[in-house]
Amino acid sequence: PDDLLELLDAAPEVAALDERTLKRHILTLERAITKNQEQRLRHAGNPQKFMESEVALDEAISGLSALATVPSLYELAVSLGMVSSLVSLLGHENTDIVLAVVALLQELSDPEQSEAVLICDELCGGEGTTLLVEQLFVLKEEEADDSSGLYNILSVLENVFDCNPEMCERVLDKTKLLNFLLGRLKSTAPFTIIKQYCVELLSIIVHNNDALRERVGAADGIEILCTTIACYRKRDPASSDEEEMVENLFTTLCSLLMLPSNRVRFHAVEGVQLMTLLVKKKMFCRSGALRVLDFTMQGEGLHERTFIDCSGLKTLFAAFMMKESTKKKKKKSKSKNKGRKREMSSQDEEHIIGCIAKLFLFYDANCNDSEDEMRYSRLVHKFCENQFEKVNRLVEMHAKYFELAVAATAAIELEKRQRAAQRDDYDPTEDEMEFLSQRLEAGMFTLHLTDVVIAFIATCPGEMAMRAHLSRVLYMQDVSLDGIISVLEDYYRTLESDDSEMSPQARAKERTVGQLLATLKTYFERSRGPANTPASLSPSPSPSPSLAHDGGEAAGPSNAAGVMCEEGDSVSD
Repeated sequence: PDDLLELLDAAPEVAALDERTLKRHILTLERAITKNQEQRLRHAGNPQKFMESEVALDEAISGLSALATVPSLYELAVSLGMVSSLVSLLGHENTDIVLAVVALLQELSDPEQSEAVLICDELCGGEGTTLLVEQLFVLKEEEADDSSGLYNILSVLENVFDCNPEMCERVLDKTKLLNFLLGRLKSTAPFTIIKQYCVELLSIIVHNNDALRERVGAADGIEILCTTIACYRKRDPASSDEEEMVENLFTTLCSLLMLPSNRVRFHAVEGVQLMTLLVKKKMFCRSGALRVLDFTMQGEGLHERTFIDCSGLKTLFAAFMMKESTKKKKKKSKSKNKGRKREMSSQDEEHIIGCIAKLFLFYDANCNDSEDEMRYSRLVHKFCENQFEKVNRLVEMHAKYFELAVAATAAIELEKRQRAAQRDDYDPTEDEMEFLSQRLEAGMFTLHLTDVVIAFIATCPGEMAMRAHLSRVLYMQDVSLDGIISVLEDYYRTLESDDSEMSPQARAKERTVGQLLATLKTYFERSRGPANTPASLSPSPSPSPSLAHDGGEAAGPSNAAGVMCEEGDSVSD
């Protein structure tokens, strides 16, 4: 430490950059560019003759690096033509000069500084982005310096897109950036930091832009992403950086699947089969594959049918029951937790129950032929296996996420009171979206989907034993359908819309949930009788997780038994 302090004390003081100094640096840069051009033309066949001017040019570029610490001078720098001068050097014959320019632009375009938008706009206004992308095809990743240059170019492009997302489409129109990004993913080379950055940039490009999603899909982006993901069928990522890249692959794929045309392309490359295999393998890609499967099932039927036909139910319900192989862990692990099953994350549970709920919603509305009836029957009978263990699991999930939703509701009510105390004119509707987001993040959405599945089980015709078992489990857990109905009513309110542009699938989903809710209410009213008070979801008073619950008196759990049983049904297993 003492030696370091001595070195710092001995270091020469660097003068702070001001307007006058900046002007001098820019003038020096322009003179260096002019002199280097003259020397290169005059001594084209003798590099030694213009080497001195090249060194001076490199020093002039380096001299501007201090500008990154004074963003207030960016406007002056742009007005003096600094960015244009730097862009003119992106096609320089000396790669070292190009790398120096790219490194400087990367520093100056950092979006953490609000003034960076001036630099980014100037790059897009001229030929800056075009020349940057051209260099992506020139630099060689195998060489250390070139690899750093590639990284910096990708970073500059990311900064440009961050400052102005509309530039994504313009840059892709003017350049071959998409070809480069997808080309790097197609490469069979092992993981590199450049490949990781390409995936990240691709994810940014397709975020919230249907036109670019279509462009990527039309350029075989779906197939390329699936092929890259397939490399991890038998192995896990070897580092945290590689894990991040794989997660971005799934994120990009999910974003692309928001578009119906890309879901068709996904089906054509047997994407459902690949994701099902990844879930079955129970390796790192399982979570991402569950997320993709959830995204693909949008009520169109293409993927819902394929999923069941490729034996996806067995894999999905194994994950639903948290059945996970621990043989490898037993061999390698020396901890006390040796051989213990790993629990699913809440995100995994959301996507699993999301797939199950979407399958029920689709087949309930589309059982128009014998094949679909057979598929629906296979789905329903999964809940009859092994003494209805999956029904038990459903009720467990309901209890878990109901408790989380109640806690979130209580916290939100407290927050409302605190804000009302701080402002006399406070209106809770101002923060409605914020509170809704908090509820959903706390697990309300998973609770919605879980109760959709419970409602289908509760009203499934012909499955008397399964419905009777559900009645018994709800009774034992002190849960009745009254609260489940309130959760479904809350879910139905989120689906209701007067939007004329609502997709047919979304409209069918809204209609199916509405019919399911009406059927469940009929079962409930028939079972409780006029003398009974409404059954409560919790045996003790607690805040309702519903966004707009009309309340109800608490009642004992006796109303739960037999709720799903029609006349003549047995309550026994």
